[in-house]
Amino acid sequence: MTQLKNVFHLYTILVRVCIVLNLVSNIKNITFQENTGAFIDQFIPDQFIAEKLAKEKVDFLRPFIQLEAKINLEEVKQSFNALIAEKGLTIHPPKNNDAIYAQFEKEAGFPFPAIIKEYLTLHNGIDRCAIMGAEDIYNEWKDWKKCYDDWTQEGLFSTFYINKDKALLMYTTPYWIPFFDLEDGNFLAFDFAPNTKGKAGQIIRFGADVETGYIEAEDLNTFLKSLMGNEGEIEENEWFFVE
Repeated sequence: MTQLKNVFHLYTILVRVCIVLNLVSNIKNITFQENTGAFIDQFIPDQFIAEKLAKEKVDFLRPFIQLEAKINLEEVKQSFNALIAEKGLTIHPPKNNDAIYAQFEKEAGFPFPAIIKEYLTLHNGIDRCAIMGAEDIYNEWKDWKKCYDDWTQEGLFSTFYINKDKALLMYTTPYWIPFFDLEDGNFLAFDFAPNTKGKAGQIIRFGADVETGYIEAEDLNTFLKSLMGNEGEIEENEWFFVE
């Protein structure tokens, strides 16, 4: 019995030696210069690659982030109330959204922007129209953040030049916070990572049918005014849903 155990032990050692020799042979045969793809695939952990790709996106966005946007709330309130009266819309009354803001901050890594909090003191969504309340804003932002997280910087970046350097040439970023639902996966958003000639809080259009986010209005008040009358870029049937 003892002899059998010794044979088995020797066999186990030989198997391990063969495995090591095979591994060494493979390493010798794979050079970084000649077999870059195979080298990366076999010897660089997936987690390292994921972290590197995430860092590329963070490094790209960092110089553009501007969370301290400002609005004149009194002017916005006047435009908002005039729009509600003109279109005969019914608002959902504003409510305490602190839990949503806290969850957003936990997932985003930055505070829920103050100008959107101010805007949401006027309402919490509107019946049968594109204007979204706090929960819808958070949920849509979360869906688009997942898209951003899953894509590489190369996949998100667009070479389609537009905006005259006002908005980043991107498909989406976590600093575009949707607040106006154009349906079919398309939105208007507050932009807190504007390009070099843009400004924080500008309104951009982005979504499923938009290759690159682009400017819709210089600020919230200008945008609300553009919805009044019948001469704005957005037609009523795009955002004002009549039953």
